[in-house]
Amino acid sequence: FGVESPLVCTMTLAVAVLCAALVALCNARAPHVHYLSKIKPAVGTRQQLSGQYFATLTTSTSKVAFEGGYVNVSWANYQFPTEGDWIGLFCPASETPFTRAPVTYRNLPIGKDINSTYGTMLFYVPNLRSDCQFYLLTGGAQFPLVEAVSAVVSISTPNYPNGVRLSLPTSDTSATIRVTWSTRNASQPVVRYGLTSGQYTDSAVAISSTYASTDMCDEPATGRGWIDPGMMHTAVLMNLQPGQTYYYTVGDSAVPTDAGSWAPESKFVAPGPASTMTAYVFGDMGQAPADSSHQHSWDYGNRGEINAINTTQRMLQEINSTGAPDAVVHFGDISYAVGYQPEWDQFFELIRPVASRVPWMASIGNHEMGNPAGFVPSEDSGGECGVTFMHRFIMPAPANTQRPDTPWFSFTLGPVKFVMMSTETDFSVGSVQYAWLQEALKVDRSVTPWLVFTGHRPMYIDSSWEDGPYSDQGFAAYMRTHLEGLLYSAKVDLALWGHHHTYQRTCPVYQEQCLQAGTAPTHVVVGTAGYQLTHNLETALPPYMVRAIDAYWGFSRMHATPTTLTLDYLINNSTTIIDTITLNK
Repeated sequence: FGVESPLVCTMTLAVAVLCAALVALCNARAPHVHYLSKIKPAVGTRQQLSGQYFATLTTSTSKVAFEGGYVNVSWANYQFPTEGDWIGLFCPASETPFTRAPVTYRNLPIGKDINSTYGTMLFYVPNLRSDCQFYLLTGGAQFPLVEAVSAVVSISTPNYPNGVRLSLPTSDTSATIRVTWSTRNASQPVVRYGLTSGQYTDSAVAISSTYASTDMCDEPATGRGWIDPGMMHTAVLMNLQPGQTYYYTVGDSAVPTDAGSWAPESKFVAPGPASTMTAYVFGDMGQAPADSSHQHSWDYGNRGEINAINTTQRMLQEINSTGAPDAVVHFGDISYAVGYQPEWDQFFELIRPVASRVPWMASIGNHEMGNPAGFVPSEDSGGECGVTFMHRFIMPAPANTQRPDTPWFSFTLGPVKFVMMSTETDFSVGSVQYAWLQEALKVDRSVTPWLVFTGHRPMYIDSSWEDGPYSDQGFAAYMRTHLEGLLYSAKVDLALWGHHHTYQRTCPVYQEQCLQAGTAPTHVVVGTAGYQLTHNLETALPPYMVRAIDAYWGFSRMHATPTTLTLDYLINNSTTIIDTITLNK
């Protein structure tokens, strides 16, 4: 956006010169650079320049509770509103525009017929386990100057369980479930559960962990994007009755009657041996602010991955109409927080209505792992380098260590074994991951008929980006060199990928040649759960590609019996099924 000098009449000459330079600097926005990374530490305050704040900033409430709440933020007596002025939400209140990027922000409405000296904006204040504060700033992104500060908006329930989610803790069909959630510092975290709603006859004590900014590898995760994640609690519920519905709640047993420390009841169906299986599968989701305000983002005008909201709602629609699936399988690019930690909390609250009922099985992508010194050199994780993901998603071994060195795992649901690799970690012949894959792909097909392989970056792709080893085509060729023979010899039935924000499906393919059904893996790209779509398909389909669609957001629904596996591609804004593939034994 363009920014004019906001303080021509009152600012010192030095600051005025800096602000005049802002026009050129702000208009020079490079692609793939987050807006928040452009917001520099504030250069000062109006109070420092003029002895007082002339503008005022007030909020409609002084506290929010539980998941968070909406707050009207009003400004008045603002003498020199200028294009690019903005109001930002900063949490905790002790962190200011001088030290942190905003959680969310909104630009003031500026226009010829708009009186911007006063007004009101609606913000959603999420429960980030700390008090928050609003700031009104001028000077755009490069030279923010504080014009007004609100009173503190407190979080009255900092130990309210946030982001309650399920996952499968083992690679086999054991009747166990993992429950994970976050609080500020609950002292005795526990899961209470039972077979009747409201009657919790069993309990499981949780273990707690956290991570620090010093665990990260670079900015913004180490500084401007940091916020204390609180404590992450996880408990494993064992010896469940397969196929039975369990009701549960999570909270702090030290305060058993404190409503602000306990989550609402949820429910799940206990896993176990079964003859059928249903899963929702996709990659590249993200999240967006509940109030449609701005945050860091590469898409939708800095408003986050808006279609992630639609995808979540579409999954809920499916659950309410046909019942919950056995799992959600999410292969990389999870929250797109990339160093701005509050967005992980917002992601888990977005998916909570689904993830608190259905195991959410997630593998790592470039926007969780990207490291300039990594296997695939990049800054795509914003300095997280796998640390945040591994602490927040505890998957089956070996991905249960909370360290980013072994982010791969497998699990079995009914007649299907899923093997989830990391495309962001060395998988070449002779690597640690390759050796693990060799063992994980050994399956007794008389017991588990279907073998599904997943990763983030695709092995087969319709894309015009072919320059360099890390391009779509360059990396796909490298994967085929090292892994395709392994998948072929293991008789993998289906390979699922994300990264490219399209829906694509191949024929049964090996060495770029279509083969008879059942003799080679079919590859499907489902990178359409929320991020902006990719529009670089080749003019003509590659000979091994059957479908390549860059027009819809959505996810695929997989259903398997011992003899049939069906994959339907559902778009997220209607009940339309765009593509169906059926594999038979």
